[in-house]
Amino acid sequence: MNKKIIFWGVLALVIIVVAVGFFWWGEEKLSKNIYKNTVINTGDYEVLVNREEKTIKNQEEGISFNIPIDWTIKKYGEELDLLGPGIKFDEKGAILFENAKNNKVCGMGIEIYKSEKVDQVISTYVDDVRNMILRIKNNPQSIKEDINKKIESVVLASKDAIKKTYLKNGEIIRIEVEIPVNQKVFIFSSDFLFTSACIEEFNKILSTLSII
Repeated sequence: MNKKIIFWGVLALVIIVVAVGFFWWGEEKLSKNIYKNTVINTGDYEVLVNREEKTIKNQEEGISFNIPIDWTIKKYGEELDLLGPGIKFDEKGAILFENAKNNKVCGMGIEIYKSEKVDQVISTYVDDVRNMILRIKNNPQSIKEDINKKIESVVLASKDAIKKTYLKNGEIIRIEVEIPVNQKVFIFSSDFLFTSACIEEFNKILSTLSII
């Protein structure tokens, strides 16, 4: 009797270990598939300067937009940063954020993600953004209300997009815009929203956006 109990106990333990291992492997495989995105290098941007503004173009990605003439362009990793007058950097070239905050410096960042479809069942980042746009358009009430986060569908550069506005104590602290185009997502974001003028500048730059 005791031997049978021990046998079934060991068998149950083996089954549990195998099941947990399979679940963990499946989760690992699933997460790798879902998040298999490539950040496109932003080093191929061309800057054209005229008297009033700078036009930034990337022929390969089919994107262009305008920024004020006195703004600074910096590249950090795969992100292109656009920074307003008064921005300061440390000796390694990093942005002095507190200084920017104290001086109410405006700015924004740009990233481009390319998704690779590795499984016909599992959605990609591009799919998720498109599905969110359709969800908002077809059933706006399905988006849970949040006093600290507003999600809406907008149109930019003649493309449907998602705009996320983050708030703290009623004040806007971050804006993020995701624009899906083919298998890419163009992301425009800003944490440099220290004044209403910065928000206006962010929206103004986006109004000049062209994606082909």
